[in-house]
Amino acid sequence: MSDLTRQDERIVRNAQRAGLRMSRREGHAPTKEELLKLKVQVASAWSRWVSAILAMGSAGGSWYTFSLKMDGWGFVLAVLALLFFCFAIFGIRRTLSKVLDGLDVAHSAELFGLIMEGIFSAVGSLFD
Repeated sequence: MSDLTRQDERIVRNAQRAGLRMSRREGHAPTKEELLKLKVQVASAWSRWVSAILAMGSAGGSWYTFSLKMDGWGFVLAVLALLFFCFAIFGIRRTLSKVLDGLDVAHSAELFGLIMEGIFSAVGSLFD
């Protein structure tokens, strides 16, 4: 995995984790079709942390504006805080097939091979 970018490594790592959770839940190694339907987190951790900080700032600003009897701004900031908080919690999830469709064929095949290799080696040791 040394020639992969950080984003590619994150996609492979997140897809392998999701595949392992699915295999534990289903009780068998996932098929290719099941793997392509997996939802994978594509938002980076730093963007989710920044969103959490913005949510706290918006919530604080909302509380402050409500205390100054500026209800309109208070509601706007409260809605922004909820939106930022939801993004921080859930991020952006895409199916693995959509993520791989955005890449060229050779690169997506390499990533899918690494994902399958990691999942099947871990699943094989789980069910042995």
